[in-house]
Amino acid sequence: MIAEVGSGGTNSAGQASYIYLPTANGPMPIAAVINGAIYAVHSDHLNTPRRLTNADGQAVWQWTYSAFGEDKPTTAGNRFANKETTPNPGTTGTAEVKFNLRYPGQYADEESGLFYNYFRSYDPKTGRYPQSDPIGLLGGGNRYLYANGSSLIYTDPYGLWPTLDDIGFLTPKKAASAADYWAGKQNETGNWGYAIPGMAAALVADYYDTAMMAMCSVRGVGAAKGGLAEARSARDALAAELAPLGSKAPATVTGGYNVKTGDVAARACSGGKCAEDHVVDALGGAKGDVRFSEAIRPRTGREVPVCPRCEANFGRSPFPRNTRFKSDE
Repeated sequence: MIAEVGSGGTNSAGQASYIYLPTANGPMPIAAVINGAIYAVHSDHLNTPRRLTNADGQAVWQWTYSAFGEDKPTTAGNRFANKETTPNPGTTGTAEVKFNLRYPGQYADEESGLFYNYFRSYDPKTGRYPQSDPIGLLGGGNRYLYANGSSLIYTDPYGLWPTLDDIGFLTPKKAASAADYWAGKQNETGNWGYAIPGMAAALVADYYDTAMMAMCSVRGVGAAKGGLAEARSARDALAAELAPLGSKAPATVTGGYNVKTGDVAARACSGGKCAEDHVVDALGGAKGDVRFSEAIRPRTGREVPVCPRCEANFGRSPFPRNTRFKSDE
């Protein structure tokens, strides 16, 4: 939302406009002009607004963390106390400010108590959508859940699927189905808003590898060919070392490198954990900084498809182009 014009009544923000800063995680609200006054918007790691301050640096509005966003915002006008739980909080001389932005892509509708979320409306009291997910199971197994039930980690700016990165978990076949669905909705209704998820799904369906490489480049890992070559060499060396064990050798080995430190490691599956898990443990740091080679079987040297568990845990972007995934076979 860029701006709104209301009557200025109890449930209205009056005349308000919002300024956003483009980020890798989507637009982040940084300022608001409400009824002629300028306020700084303080957003959290998910670009969710949590506090407004006026020109004097005084907090005038804040929204505390809660499981599903069910807690109502509080204002300096009543000393940031919840009127429902603290009936007589006292008052201050700071004028009350009405601010209706909530989780990314959401707008609080005072009358219904729901958060408008583009394709659906979200109920913060239950942490669920009253409507089923328009894209069906492509958005996840639970068609009513918001952000995988983890609103402090994920967002769902369109009410379709948690975070744009999750597009990377779709297979090309599933993405093609989603693209067809949204194209049909656009033709049926004439609403070009349906083109947003449609184009994203089509990108995955038609240019899957290119899209994944582009996502990696944005995250600063697109040019790490040297690291991949070293990871493959380390993997092959470990596989050669384990091959003489024959049937007692681990089922898979893989290599990996940390894009920030440049460290390389190769590990085999063991102890109920996949080889990829052991590589992450060996390299340390955040798992998002680790990139993998293809996994191979020591006894044969043949590539082993990435298992569904690792695909769900790491996504597809940390793996080389043309890597095999069990979910595709």
